[in-house]
Amino acid sequence: MKILSISDLITNSSSEVFCIITPEDKSMVEDIFAIFDNIFGYNQEYEVTPVVTCDEDCVSIDLPYHFSEYSEFFRAGVEKIMGDYFTNFKIEYPN
Repeated sequence: MKILSISDLITNSSSEVFCIITPEDKSMVEDIFAIFDNIFGYNQEYEVTPVVTCDEDCVSIDLPYHFSEYSEFFRAGVEKIMGDYFTNFKIEYPN
């Protein structure tokens, strides 16, 4: 397992936030969530699969640490999907 921070040791974390998608129009959050939920599923196992979560103003995608070598693949996919279906959004990649 790859340890990225001291909080990983404390929380026994096995995944990290890959990206946070924030649309300008907050009414689009559910639509964005629905697309990625169909692709990745909701509340899957953090250690095994990407996990999509929905907040009132954004959608987050967490990746297990062992997926880090594929981050460019996931980044290209997220950006393509968002560009094809939505406008006026921001994608943040915290790590």
